[in-house]
Amino acid sequence: MTKIASTIVGCATLLWSTTVMATLAPPATSLNTCQNAVKAAMASFVANKVTAIGGCLQAVSTQVVKNNAVDAHAAAGVCVAQFRRLNDSRGLNKQLSDKLKVTVTKKCAPGQPGVTHTLGDLLGSGAGVSQALDADALNAWCSHYGGDGSIDSLQEWIDCLTAAAECAVDSIIASQYPRALEWLNLVKPSMQALSPPVADPAKISDAVASLDAVKAAIDGPDNDNIVSIQCGGSQVSPPTATPSNTPTNTPSNTPTNTPSNTPTNTPSNTPTLTPNPTNTPTTTPSETSAITPPATPGCSLPSDCPPTGSECSTATCAAGQCGISFVSAGTATSSQTPGDCMQNQCDGAGGTTSVVDNADVPADDGNQCTNEVCTVGVPSHPVAAARTVCNQNGGTLCDDAGVCTNSVQIVRVGDGSAALSTAATAVFLEERFVSNGALVPTGHNPLALPTTVNGGNARLTLTGSGTSEGALALSADGHYVTLAGYDAASGTASVSSSTSATVNRIAGRVDASGAIDTSTRINALISTNSPRSAVTDDGTRFWVSGSTNGVVYIPFGTTGGTSILATPASVRVVDIFAGQLFGTAQSGTFTNVFTIGTGLPTTSGTTATSLPGMPTTAGPSPYGYAFVGSNVLYVADDRTIASGGGVQKWTLAGSTWSLATTFKSGISAGTRGVAAVVTGSTTTVLATVAAASANAVVTFIDDGLNLNPSATVIATAPTNTVYRGVALSPD
Repeated sequence: MTKIASTIVGCATLLWSTTVMATLAPPATSLNTCQNAVKAAMASFVANKVTAIGGCLQAVSTQVVKNNAVDAHAAAGVCVAQFRRLNDSRGLNKQLSDKLKVTVTKKCAPGQPGVTHTLGDLLGSGAGVSQALDADALNAWCSHYGGDGSIDSLQEWIDCLTAAAECAVDSIIASQYPRALEWLNLVKPSMQALSPPVADPAKISDAVASLDAVKAAIDGPDNDNIVSIQCGGSQVSPPTATPSNTPTNTPSNTPTNTPSNTPTNTPSNTPTLTPNPTNTPTTTPSETSAITPPATPGCSLPSDCPPTGSECSTATCAAGQCGISFVSAGTATSSQTPGDCMQNQCDGAGGTTSVVDNADVPADDGNQCTNEVCTVGVPSHPVAAARTVCNQNGGTLCDDAGVCTNSVQIVRVGDGSAALSTAATAVFLEERFVSNGALVPTGHNPLALPTTVNGGNARLTLTGSGTSEGALALSADGHYVTLAGYDAASGTASVSSSTSATVNRIAGRVDASGAIDTSTRINALISTNSPRSAVTDDGTRFWVSGSTNGVVYIPFGTTGGTSILATPASVRVVDIFAGQLFGTAQSGTFTNVFTIGTGLPTTSGTTATSLPGMPTTAGPSPYGYAFVGSNVLYVADDRTIASGGGVQKWTLAGSTWSLATTFKSGISAGTRGVAAVVTGSTTTVLATVAAASANAVVTFIDDGLNLNPSATVIATAPTNTVYRGVALSPD
């Protein structure tokens, strides 16, 4: 312990040192243990605080004196680390004053384990020891260090101990570093310019506040940047050479001013500075100036030196003196915040700094449609590229908003250049996200079906006003979407009345890559009438419906075809579910959904069978349909809303289908195309509204509870175009 520190610790403990030696009664023994703890704790406090402040000043000195630097920027990091040891607002008991309080409280506070003395014993008003302390003298001593003249609590006593130790530190720093005020002023702006770690935002402000407190204590109340240390009411000037006629403050020439009822037990080399009853310090300025400033704590090994308080510096021992060595700049510290895109590193000057680490990406947010990235040290979860594969919430691909969803293909008739009519019109397939209706960025969206013959591939057009044409189906294996049309140039008048020998009816298929095949031709059937839909199980064969000849079966890539169903002769939409061929019509008793033969028939003579429970009389007008599981069926009906149009939901109980509800809220007309996709516990039903042109594609969310969910428009056809069929996109 330094001489000044020893002196002040002696002041704090002298008042009871002989008392506790006079008896071995438990309170006295407890008080003696407290005394020893106070001595050790204050010595440690003084040494560590001197090391902390000195570490900063040493770093500044290295820069401005040794390295001739114009500022102390390179020392700012170590100064922040050292001054943070003195002031830590996080309340983690890491600052030196906290540690002093914890140690003293543990050994001195009544009620703590092993503590048998009372607060009165500690402060001089109790009777637990044989020789009572002089409370007035103790109060006067505390008043010397800022007390109010009456110690009433343990905390007030600890505050006095801390103030006494602080005064010792101030004197030591002023003695060892004559340019301390200059260097603290120099390094402060550089400290303030540092950015605090994200995990410790108060680090810089705490350190600067601590520097200000030290500077103010050394400077004194006049704030003139001249050392004028004030400890309570006394001023301690910087040490100077002792004049030959000035007595030194050693035991031989310094009288003790201990109250008469308190025996002195001060070591022979420790002068007493206990204030007299008048609260006037016995040390005069001349005596104070003769106190020799202590040196940096001596050592034999680095372990003898106080810890630096930072993993970016280590204590050293050289020539018997403690010092500090700085860890190399760029060394990662143990304190890191995973996923903050930063790395805490040593700055080479004993402090820490945060640098960008774009490899320290944030934790996965659980959304397959976002990425985890760092951008110049900023963590984020940007939306993944549209069409990124995903498998959450029943989806298969990511939309442009970061939602795992599905996509559908929609048949659009017309390019918008002319009003729709009975003439042959160009056809397009639009792929849109189910979640928001945005076009999927495939590079060929919308996909134009051929309007010119290209090798074996025919044209595929539809009439602009043929409302029953343009149904779209997803193949049973999920690899294609299919539709039927005309091998006619755009603009061909009244194309539906042409003969199929002159204008072949085409079964077209499109795969997930957008590859189109229109090589399958019907050249005799569905003549002078409309081809309406086509479906395939695996792309090698088709079933085509029309307004005559019922259903035509034709192998892929061939010309011809076989009519396999005579009644009904006019079939609207054919599709395959669970290995069974189905159809819809509005003909005779077939005003419903019906099966066509068993499985997937390929020969003539096949019969149709209405699903039990469905209507068999005139009125309903069914078009597209979609099964969900084996007991839910959604059917598009293009009648007016008042007549029953919309999307019908049928459910199967036993062997009978029943109409559960009709979705019609939010639409002004019936529907023709329909598709459904299950998402968790809900089903999203998509439908094309039955308007002559500029119609909409809408979605209904069926949660099984709301019998009439409201429609949400996800796409609207441009002027002079119309949407017809809709189907889930192929994979």
